Amino acid sequence: MGNALKSLKRIKLIAFLTILQLSIGLTLLNTGSIIKQENENKPKNLERLFDFENTYLVETKVYDNKNSKSDKIITSADFNKIEKSYNALTDLKDKGIIFNNFIYYCGGGGNPIISSEGSAGKSDIAKEYLPEEYHNLDENTLIRNTSEININEEFFNLYKINIVEGRNFTSSDFNINSKEEPIPMIIGLDYKDKISIGDEFKYSVPDIDGGLINIKYKVIGFYDHNDMVMLGSKGKYVDGVTFSDAFVITPVVNDVLFLSNKVIMAQYGIWVNVPNSNSMDKVVDTLLPILEDDGFSLEITNMKDEVNRTKEVLEKSSVNASVLGLALTILSVMGVSSVMIGEINKRKKEFGIRITQGATLNTVSKEIFFEILLMSVFAGIVSLILIFLTDSNLLTIKIILKNLLTVIVIVSLISIIPILSLRRFNPIDLVKGD
Repeated sequence: MGNALKSLKRIKLIAFLTILQLSIGLTLLNTGSIIKQENENKPKNLERLFDFENTYLVETKVYDNKNSKSDKIITSADFNKIEKSYNALTDLKDKGIIFNNFIYYCGGGGNPIISSEGSAGKSDIAKEYLPEEYHNLDENTLIRNTSEININEEFFNLYKINIVEGRNFTSSDFNINSKEEPIPMIIGLDYKDKISIGDEFKYSVPDIDGGLINIKYKVIGFYDHNDMVMLGSKGKYVDGVTFSDAFVITPVVNDVLFLSNKVIMAQYGIWVNVPNSNSMDKVVDTLLPILEDDGFSLEITNMKDEVNRTKEVLEKSSVNASVLGLALTILSVMGVSSVMIGEINKRKKEFGIRITQGATLNTVSKEIFFEILLMSVFAGIVSLILIFLTDSNLLTIKIILKNLLTVIVIVSLISIIPILSLRRFNPIDLVKGD
């Protein structure tokens, strides 16, 4: 091993270029594995929330003009019509035409803690309430990781939130009178050092007349690590999945317009779980007559299609990265083999002298093998460092083991030709340098 290190020092440039080429190939191979792993995990993350096979997002949009699709300011009359649509969905559930109509709304714009009276500006909220790991996040990432998630009782019954301290929601929390008591909220463990059960926060929300209403919230519990998932934005529901221990989960509160089911249906949509696609035809036939006035539009997103589309994109990315990484790695193997053969030819006399001093071809072959091993190991380490610097969470045990296995295969492939080339030489010819 010592002689192998000395040899690498003599061929610094060649060793550096070899390590660089191998590390790039390994990084691309590892990237392909990471993308494939994400491809498998992202749909699973969505399945934690609901069965996407038969789930649709039903959105009620209000436009100034149907043709231009420009949003209009929603009036009380508009909200009343949207509420009729929501109630119609509830009737369909009671009739067994749909399984559930539930609210799971990821606001992505702050929460009652970070936007409360007396709290710092959004760029400083991490320092006030959250651990140091949040301090250097850009504002958009920070706000996304500290979002408020509104849920109704139907979603709560589907998705059981694991509580590590305090209590969970109860049915009464979804029928609260916000004018008489604070709205309960369950928060992530990253707030635990600075916030306690029972702490209250005041939060201003918009009213229908354009003014603000002051709402009081109260912490009732902390959810377990990574127990809540936030979907991506429209068109990236699966690909943009986020885990965080700084979300704030609140119930839908119908006596506050901004937090009611009708506003959420207008601004985001209602999730509908059905027995089959024919049931969605009945949903459309039921809602369209209610929304038949000019300016209303019904938009339906099939989550199965969204998930499949995301999987296709991820699979293509995985294949492309893997093929490119494999091609570069094969070229690296061929290149390193050629370089090592050239080095052996240059060092014939050196090897011959060592053989006359008592060394054997086996000893010299082992030295060549260790040179290749060291370069491959260095390349593997560089590859893992590059992945770690990109995102430390990507460096999993599975990726490290795959990297190790790939290095073993590379060393074996590179070593074959140079060692066979060395063994075909006659020791006398080696001494002569022929």
